[in-house]
Amino acid sequence: MHVVPTLDVGGMETFVIALARQQQRRGARVIIACQEHLGGLAASAGVPVEVVPTRGNMAYVRNAGLRRWLAALMPDAVHVHTFQWLKIAPYVRVAARDACVVLTQHGLPPFRSRFGLFQMWLAIHAADVVAAVSDEVGEWQRRVLGVPASRQRIIRNGVDADVFRPSGDRAAAKRRLGVPADRFVVGLVARLAAIKNHDMLVEAVRLLHADKQGVHLVLAGDGERREALEKQVEGAGLAECVTMLGEVAVTPETYAAFDVFVLPSDTEGTSISLLEALSCAVPAIASRVGGNVHLLQDGMIGRLVPPRDAAALADAIREVMTCTPCERERIGARARVHVKSHFSIAAAAHEYVRAYGFLRA
Repeated sequence: MHVVPTLDVGGMETFVIALARQQQRRGARVIIACQEHLGGLAASAGVPVEVVPTRGNMAYVRNAGLRRWLAALMPDAVHVHTFQWLKIAPYVRVAARDACVVLTQHGLPPFRSRFGLFQMWLAIHAADVVAAVSDEVGEWQRRVLGVPASRQRIIRNGVDADVFRPSGDRAAAKRRLGVPADRFVVGLVARLAAIKNHDMLVEAVRLLHADKQGVHLVLAGDGERREALEKQVEGAGLAECVTMLGEVAVTPETYAAFDVFVLPSDTEGTSISLLEALSCAVPAIASRVGGNVHLLQDGMIGRLVPPRDAAALADAIREVMTCTPCERERIGARARVHVKSHFSIAAAAHEYVRAYGFLRA
């Protein structure tokens, strides 16, 4: 049983669905339990999805229905992807007392409050095994939350390269998004949140636009920063060369429209959208933070730039623009081979099966 807050569109949610499908293909009985509501990805998940039977926070305090629900499921493994699982932890321990519990932390928390860290400490120490998706997250768990190395696993996210693969003609893909085929498209797939640092990417595009570069920015995702970004785009005079797709189902055809994928985040675990772009053979640029460094092999697979440096990001984009189409294809092909070899969803599923099995050894 996988436990998530919701299956709204997002990297973690996409990964959980892919992992659940992979486990189901291997013969496991899999269910995804949402603690808040189903979300937009639930209908196409391809595995059973249910909402945890609760009604508000007080329902976690005394809830016979939740206890019966867990007892009927009788999961052998409870794989939690949220610190909110603490709300149902006592019920898991009573109603499914033989289940092993693995908690995966998908990134560094956006907060540093003592209360928030205390909740995380409780949630992590209520699990049997704690997984981190990058070395940076793993080091943080050990240093801040006191997770012992004996209970920790570094298990990097993976992507299904049979699904995310090079798709069709790039010019046609651009036209489907309403972008002129002769524009150099810079793409980003991420929720519109401050931590993703879209404003720096918009500033980098403004610098390129000032140099008369034919750049078009495509942003896929939605979130609390949308209005602020729209104002920034309008104020910079970029309305004609920025397309905001909103919350859409991202497919290989989406990535096919990108000449380069840019991820300027302030922090990252192992980014699903970056994995998808590389798997689709799209050249990539990312900020030198978190799991990006390992994923891009310290610049061997893609370009790394200092975080929050718009000028350096603009220079990196300009460098990719100067490559010939054949050179960009070679860069993308090398990236796809790297992802297939080291970041497959099958490999991630295998590592988690080992984590579940470790508890039984």
